[in-house]
Amino acid sequence: MIQGDKASFPRILTLLVVGTVCVIVFFCSIRTLYKMHGGRFTDYAHFCGDIWDYQSLAVNMYLGLGYTVGFAPGIDKNTYRFATFPYERKFLIVQSKFIEFQKGLKYDFSRSPGFPVFLALVYKIFGIHPHIMRGIHMAMLGFAIALLPWFGWHYWGKAGLLSGTFSSYIATRFLNYEPYRLLTEVLITFVLALWVIAFILWERKPTRLRTVMIGLMTGLAVFVKASNIFIPFFFVAYMPFRLRRMNLFILRAGIYMVSVAGPLVLWGLYAHSVCGRFVPVSSQFGEVLSYGNNTSVIATGTSQPALPRMTSTFREHDAYKKSMLSAFRKYFFFLKENRGRLLELFMNKLFAAFKPPYDSIVMLMLLYYIAFFLFRIGTVPLFPLIYFFSILILSLFFFGCVRISTPFVFFFTLPAAYCPFYLVRVFMHKWWHPVKSRGSH
Repeated sequence: MIQGDKASFPRILTLLVVGTVCVIVFFCSIRTLYKMHGGRFTDYAHFCGDIWDYQSLAVNMYLGLGYTVGFAPGIDKNTYRFATFPYERKFLIVQSKFIEFQKGLKYDFSRSPGFPVFLALVYKIFGIHPHIMRGIHMAMLGFAIALLPWFGWHYWGKAGLLSGTFSSYIATRFLNYEPYRLLTEVLITFVLALWVIAFILWERKPTRLRTVMIGLMTGLAVFVKASNIFIPFFFVAYMPFRLRRMNLFILRAGIYMVSVAGPLVLWGLYAHSVCGRFVPVSSQFGEVLSYGNNTSVIATGTSQPALPRMTSTFREHDAYKKSMLSAFRKYFFFLKENRGRLLELFMNKLFAAFKPPYDSIVMLMLLYYIAFFLFRIGTVPLFPLIYFFSILILSLFFFGCVRISTPFVFFFTLPAAYCPFYLVRVFMHKWWHPVKSRGSH
């Protein structure tokens, strides 16, 4: 904490200024988002991509039909408030999916449950009106954006407040958010922002209660999207640096992991009760792993369906023909078979995950952390590093995707925006003031 920056203001006045900045940022971000996307705030859901599953799951839960996809027999299809996706090149896919939905309901745990459950809750309160969900999307995103100046002030004082305000502008204008789409990215960002609040409270005083709180928040983040699965592992790796005593670390880590597992176990038990399988988050692991690790991905770095083999050599492999090998075995076979192109594969995955301007944001953030660990001036927020290593491992293990990386890059804008302030501070501290002192003598 930069105490010197804050001591110049009475605490109440400082909190009032910071709160006012956050409120102004909230309304400015809402206005900007509405100008950018308000024209697409219609009261129907596009029948396309992941949206058809999310909308179907939410409406069926609203109707009391459980976590099922498809059109319920005897229910008017207009109840689902779908509209055809406008691009003709998608027509055959839309047609085949529509036929599949007409066959009736089926339990489908391939999607992470957080967003469909939240969408069903909104429909329970307001009725099946997607435009209301879009408005809630925009308010949630505006709330997360408005927290950035407060995060900056908490760690860096007045300079952090300025950099947080600038990072909120970057997040609003340049990140790939589409709040008019009924997709998970906005909810992920909102939950990750709440996780940062829990992280800050835990950093201040890592009590048992706060450990439980951040554990439940982590479990909620994974419940919302399985792409957050690596966050608890990197948080546990950070805990020994905050908890110096080994016995205390073991106790807190145990409490944390049990709290993380709580929401996921409950959902897994529900899945087991209706389909006979324990699915704590999503059953898509093997499918997504194969989509991100096949010969087509080497050149692009992003998801490419593999039907059903991962390589041409594997096509002739007798063991593969006779038995369904596990996703991990196919993954390691693919890496072994293409070991000469692994660097190309991993680099293209990173390029796909951090396309411009995301690459510039990441480089500025890394420059800040390198400068901090070299000069050790001031305080440093570690939650962006936890998020960075999470999306890094996720992209390298599966595939790179801007949609998946956007909620993480959102928080990278804060250290990236503070980087110029920090470099100036280092220059003043290390070179300017010593030279000035020698000159005065």
